[in-house]
Amino acid sequence: MASVSIDPARAEAPVRSVIADLISQGREVGLQTAAYLGGRQVVDVAMGATAREGGSPVNRDTLFSIYSVAKGVTATCAHVLADRGLLDFDAPIAELWPEFARNGKQAITLRHVLTHRAGIPQMPDGVTPAMMMDWDRMTEAITDLEPILRVGQDNAYMAMSFGWVVGEMIRRADPRHRMVDVFLQEEICQPLGIDSLFLRLPDAALPRYAEHSYVPDPSPPPDSLSARAIPYDVRLTPDVFSRPDVLRSLAPAVNGIANASSLARFFAMLAGEGELDGVRVLSRERVRGLLVPRTADEEMEPVLGRPWRLSTGGFFLRSTHKPAAGTSETMLFAMGMGGSLAFADLDAGLAAAITHNHMFNARTAEEDPLLPVANAIRDGLGVP
Repeated sequence: MASVSIDPARAEAPVRSVIADLISQGREVGLQTAAYLGGRQVVDVAMGATAREGGSPVNRDTLFSIYSVAKGVTATCAHVLADRGLLDFDAPIAELWPEFARNGKQAITLRHVLTHRAGIPQMPDGVTPAMMMDWDRMTEAITDLEPILRVGQDNAYMAMSFGWVVGEMIRRADPRHRMVDVFLQEEICQPLGIDSLFLRLPDAALPRYAEHSYVPDPSPPPDSLSARAIPYDVRLTPDVFSRPDVLRSLAPAVNGIANASSLARFFAMLAGEGELDGVRVLSRERVRGLLVPRTADEEMEPVLGRPWRLSTGGFFLRSTHKPAAGTSETMLFAMGMGGSLAFADLDAGLAAAITHNHMFNARTAEEDPLLPVANAIRDGLGVP
């Protein structure tokens, strides 16, 4: 593991310089980044504004939507239960949730969901924000889904449906039957002293939230797999996901809200092989298992439209399409709509998170404003 005899001021200097350049160029508006090395926080930077026009300064307490970074957080909650022998990823989901077997889903396992091979990337027909905010209504609608791809074989990102399947399995496997947002707080955040990582935003935290810009991409064709996975009426845009009623609701694949320091601390636990500051959340074997790829090579994924490497445990692995996360073979990461990112490099003991409000959809490394930020973190810490 890398040395932690790091001067934070010196480590932060190149990071601040890069972020200042991005803001002055209009490539970012408000941004936070935080990093841990060897279990010690060594970077914690907040710069810019909460809005391009009329915003207040971003500080370390500002909260941003992190969208699908929440998948990594939700998957980790499932791993806590699996580590305790309470959840079997390779057993049919219907063993715990019998209604799920409807319409040809009897063979689907949680492993299929974590690896995005469950054959049900689509959301229920007619889904609306109001329906999405009703957990029981959504899980009932999920049980009515019929596989549209080959279970266990075809690769299709469960952009939104992932959250209700994994979240409901967590609720059913947990002896106290807690919802995943409560499980996260009580089993991970509170023991680790993480105070600003949420899957459902508390009312008291709402004034700290910074609304996001729009990704400048056209909507996909309505009959495309992308549009079925992320329907227009519940699209991942501020007019839906920055609404206070949606922020207060539980959609655990996409409705993550955090500041960078809390998110980096969560991933520092993973970088520490399941332990941080003497608090063990997951076994070393469980965390090392997160690095096992579902296949050795990148596979083209039709919902996101790019090839990726995915782990069998619900995380992304080193990928040519997200160089900001790094090139280490012991790195895992989670990313969200508009560019939010968190990663953990187990061998280096490095964890970092970047949260922001200027959303983008980079197709190349040159288009990704987070790449120079992540590189500045690594350079400042002397980590390859």
